[in-house]
Amino acid sequence: MRGTKNYKMNRHPFTLLQITVRDEIGNAVWKPMWLIVIGSRRFGVKSN
Repeated sequence: MRGTKNYKMNRHPFTLLQITVRDEIGNAVWKPMWLIVIGSRRFGVKSN
């Protein structure tokens, strides 16, 4: 994740998740989506 001059990303730990939606057969329905979670909420995110 890139930061900016005023917002340095190395100072803000984050969790990055790739989300893939699949149909009953297992084929991908859409392109993968990315979700970034910053702050205390990142500990409440679970992945399977």
